[in-house]
Formats: sequence, C-alpha cells, structure tokens
Amino acid sequence: MKRTAVFILVAAVLFVLLVSGCGPAPSPTPSPTPTLPPPTLTTSLRPIEIVSATGPHEPINPGGPIVEITAENVSSEPVILLEVTLEAGGTFVFHFDVSPSSPLLPGQSISERETLIGGGFGDTVPVPVTINGRLEGNVAFFYVRSVVITRPPG
Repeated sequence: MKRTAVFILVAAVLFVLLVSGCGPAPSPTPSPTPTLPPPTLTTSLRPIEIVSATGPHEPINPGGPIVEITAENVSSEPVILLEVTLEAGGTFVFHFDVSPSSPLLPGQSISERETLIGGGFGDTVPVPVTINGRLEGNVAFFYVRSVVITRPPG
C-alpha cells in the first residue's frame, strides 16, 4: 500500500511538471550574425594604389621570402575590406587589417607582410596582383595590376 501511494505521488508530480511545461529548458536560438547586404561590384573603380612591394625582409626564411605590400586608399570613401593576392611562384593572399569599425580612410596607407612559402620573384620582373575589397558605401571592387617587388632600403 505504501509503495502504491509513493508511486501515485511520483506519477502525479511528473504529470504536473509535464502539463505545466516545466520540462527541460529549450535551447536558446542563436541570434543571427549581422551581415552586410550584397555589394555592388565594380571593376572600373580603382580605390587602392599599391605604393610599394618589397622583399625579401629579415629574418631570412628558408621556406620562402618575406614580402611587404603597402597600399594607399586613393578614393574619397573609407575602405572596409581589403585583400591583395600576389602571384609569385604561387598564390599568396595579403589580408589587410581593415574593417567597418577600423576602415582605411582616404589618403591613408597600410602595410602587410607575408612569407611566400615556396614562392619566388625577381626584382625586375613584374608580377600580377589582384586587388579586391569593399568601400564603406557597400561598393565592392576587383581589379588586377602588376608590381615589381624591389629590395627593401638599407
């Protein structure tokens, strides 16, 4: 009799919990990450000028040379995304530290270094670079230039 009473009491508590919705808490739905709307793509706008491409830089890396690219915003709008892809015995992407919260303002320059593992270049041979990014006004740009990687001063 006592067992039956305990069983009925446990069953009643479980029934009340189920009916009242006190079951396991639902897992929270992650809030969506804000994304930028799709940009307008242009190949006629050229807001970035490659000011210099230099290398090899110290320390000497046996896997490949360290190259530095300096880019300048020559447009009238801030740049919020910038990548330069260098083709020098391989494909090497330079990711510049710009964002909507830290844009490259008009007239400013920025530099980035990468180690060209397995890459190579001559200091008189032009190499293609693809410049792509996005302006603050949500206009994406994409174009190709040639640069000559020169020895650093000193």
